[in-house]
Amino acid sequence: MTGGKTIACPSCGGTVAVRAAGYTVSLACHYCGALLDVANPDVRLIAAYGEAVAQLPLPLGSRGTLFGVEWEAIGWQERQSSDAVWTEYLLFNPYAGYRWLVHAEGQWQFGAMLVDQPGRIADDQVVWRGRTFRLSERPDRVVTNRVLGEFYWRVQAGEEVGAAAYADGDDTLSLEHNADEINWTRLIALRPSAVRNAFTHPLSEGGGPGDAAPAPYGLWARWSDLPFYTDDDARRMTMIATAAIIIVLCAMALLGHVAQSIDNKLTVRVDGPPVELTLGTITITRPTQAVRVQAVADGALINDWVDLDYALVNRSTQQAIRAEGTIEYYSGRDTDGSIWTEGSHVATIAIASVPRGSYDVVAQAQAHHWSDPKTAAATTGATPSGWETVMGDTHDIWLSAEVGGMEWGVFWTVLALIATPPALLVYWRARRGQWS
Repeated sequence: MTGGKTIACPSCGGTVAVRAAGYTVSLACHYCGALLDVANPDVRLIAAYGEAVAQLPLPLGSRGTLFGVEWEAIGWQERQSSDAVWTEYLLFNPYAGYRWLVHAEGQWQFGAMLVDQPGRIADDQVVWRGRTFRLSERPDRVVTNRVLGEFYWRVQAGEEVGAAAYADGDDTLSLEHNADEINWTRLIALRPSAVRNAFTHPLSEGGGPGDAAPAPYGLWARWSDLPFYTDDDARRMTMIATAAIIIVLCAMALLGHVAQSIDNKLTVRVDGPPVELTLGTITITRPTQAVRVQAVADGALINDWVDLDYALVNRSTQQAIRAEGTIEYYSGRDTDGSIWTEGSHVATIAIASVPRGSYDVVAQAQAHHWSDPKTAAATTGATPSGWETVMGDTHDIWLSAEVGGMEWGVFWTVLALIATPPALLVYWRARRGQWS
């Protein structure tokens, strides 16, 4: 692309190639990290760094074609704001000049410096070539952490500028300024696959050399390196989640079918003695299975409740597995005359992991009555206690027991686990302003 030259690093003695000879002002030695002033004929050492230089995911010297132009990556810098860390590659072509390739949180942008600066029409809006760009990243201070390669200005670690960003769809205008100058750069979003395919060197998904970003954003930086974090990750995660849900449903349908069902009915008197009934016998054929017992009361159960005690009695050992349930339904009238209701005429309990064997299903029921204190006061004129015994009423309770069946609690738990990663990704992206 361009005729280069080589120099000897005054810090470590390594031979360093200057790719944009005649244009480059600063160069960071890729052996020791020392920052050199190559505009000086004697190649003056600006700063020496004892730390080892890490391997870049896109090595300097890599060439790739973007927008019909072959670019060479000649410089790299790691930069940081108050809430993010990202990397920037300086691209060079001797005929087209300089461009930027920005990598932030798994996303790539191609940047070109603007010669015609945008005009400000409001505190949070600028206009450029007839388009309105709205503030997408609040004003902040940006610090350069590390540099490698060569640059057309005297760059150094610790350099600090003010910055802000304005967006119109996938198009972003980045503003950077210090006491001496103001620079605007237009950033165009690139698909990660387009960047990978453009450069001849295999491009990793990492954000740059060194460790992940500092807490609390280090976790997100490492997450963005995972394989699913690509430009089509939403589609792929949706397909994977759908397939997983279908597999779970099929497994539940296969393993959770109702293997056996029994039912019976008992009649219980309100505030009367407990009534016991043996529904029948069930058989658990697998090492463990779930048993679901459901009780349904007649519609006359109002302001009453029924305590239910269940026992699965093993016919061989006479050991019992016990469970409890309650049917309750209340209705009353508030002081403003409005009617309220609470409860249900149906109560279902599930007994998980019942061991293999034959069991008698025994149910004991006892009914109680509750009087609305407001209603009692209105009808008797007395100070109500809130509890009054009503004798003689009876309720029919239909009981059924099933072995197996769909474990919907397990299904919703699995569904929540499957949905958590994409939901967190959507939240994280929205928080980072990628969809602004």
